[in-house]
Amino acid sequence: MARDQEHIATLHKRMSFLYVSPMTKAGGEINEMHIGLGGTMSTLFLKNLAHKTHRGLEGRVRGGK
Repeated sequence: MARDQEHIATLHKRMSFLYVSPMTKAGGEINEMHIGLGGTMSTLFLKNLAHKTHRGLEGRVRGGK
């Protein structure tokens, strides 16, 4: 639903307040543990992606592109 841990937690909190339980096709109902672990994994993915992107851009600059 989002890659930012804060956004996911806020969305889950609002949905819980409205008695809406988000579900996944494979895993069923999403709870607080899924939010915490999923948010952490998404954060790590974004940091890794940013590092690879910067490394690639630096390589292109060094190559004269």
